[in-house]
Amino acid sequence: MDGAEFSNRDFEDFCISNNLTVDSTCGKKKLYEYVSSFEKLKLKVREAEENGLDSDTAFAKEFSSYRSKEAAPYLTDSAYYDRMAHSMFQEAVDQAGVDGYAEIAIIMLSPESRSDKDLKRNEFFADSVHAALKNGANFADYARRLSSDATREKGGYYGRVQRSDFQDKIVSDIIFALDESELSEPIPLYGGSFLIVYCITRVRFDSFEKHAPSIYSFMEQNGYREKAIEEKGKNLIRENGWSNLTPQQAIAREDSLLEDKYPDFRRLVSVYYDGLLMYKISQQELWDKIRTDTVGLVGYFDKHIKDYEYPEPAFQGFLIKCQDAQQFDSICNCLDLCRTQLDLKKLILANNLISTECQIIEGPFVKGKNAHVDNLVYGSPEAKPEKRYPYINVYGKMSRYPQYYEVKQQVFIDYQNYLENKWVKELKSRYHSKIVKKSLKAFLCR
Repeated sequence: MDGAEFSNRDFEDFCISNNLTVDSTCGKKKLYEYVSSFEKLKLKVREAEENGLDSDTAFAKEFSSYRSKEAAPYLTDSAYYDRMAHSMFQEAVDQAGVDGYAEIAIIMLSPESRSDKDLKRNEFFADSVHAALKNGANFADYARRLSSDATREKGGYYGRVQRSDFQDKIVSDIIFALDESELSEPIPLYGGSFLIVYCITRVRFDSFEKHAPSIYSFMEQNGYREKAIEEKGKNLIRENGWSNLTPQQAIAREDSLLEDKYPDFRRLVSVYYDGLLMYKISQQELWDKIRTDTVGLVGYFDKHIKDYEYPEPAFQGFLIKCQDAQQFDSICNCLDLCRTQLDLKKLILANNLISTECQIIEGPFVKGKNAHVDNLVYGSPEAKPEKRYPYINVYGKMSRYPQYYEVKQQVFIDYQNYLENKWVKELKSRYHSKIVKKSLKAFLCR
């Protein structure tokens, strides 16, 4: 193609990336369909390059970003990166234990005195406060008004705690049994006080897998990836004897070799490069133009109208239903003035005929779609009368072919395919594309 050659490997990469089987099981006909698709892709890519889209700043940025993302695992010491992640998790476990952390708010309810009467009263009061909170009372408001603890000024907010923060094992057991957004029962304390705890957030360190996504996300945002890349660079220096290179230079050299060393990476990057250029050139030369080419679309429809022929002739027009005989006569008397369906639409709008007293339904109507049309147009038995609309008529004609608006979506697709085939033919002629058929026989022998 235009002096450039594409090998069987290029074609096979294309097939693998598109889940196409290329061996003796696919057959000669199917193989040449794959080749045709490959040829079209490369022609469009060649045209995009000729138009300078491959050097466009936006393209270069998008492609570079994709390639860097896909290259990252090959340029990172994954084992080292994973060890760092597990180490961070273990540090958290060592510090807080498997119970982890709880962020809590509290209400401390203390008796006025140590008398039996006040102790009993405070116990009853704690139960009533707990019941109100369970029924939706605002925890912060109750804390500010009722709590005897200093945290009342902050609506009871206590902060983040871990099990080692508590000397009382009963209290810590209750708190660390709570789930996020859960309220504790009143907890009895020394001196007759009661503690009510609301768990705002809850973090348990029971398994690495559960926290792995957030750990790796934290590492990505805080430069840990760069450390693993540097470690990979050191490994490359040792493995390849690149003692004259720094870790950064070793990474750069390895990056330049990825396409040759790793077929899967080469395929990913190649497919993305071709696909992105094909998308951009197709958008520029085809899709954007078709969207505004109403004349071309209608012209294509008129020229190929037989391609959209109904399976059976259909009635194109309107079903007119009225409550009032006078309004019905007024509409019917005007029908003779209408030469086209557009005329009837204008008539309806001009006379404000669409109302609760008048219903006008636009077709097309195939036989069996509407009982009244079947009766008035197709000669079927009389339809069941409608109480709301006793006056019924039709306006229109029988036709073998649809109106443009009926098949607009399909026309758009067909017109696009027509222009694309025409465009590809021009590209093939311009870039002198040729398939060396002998080279393809190897696939059919496998």
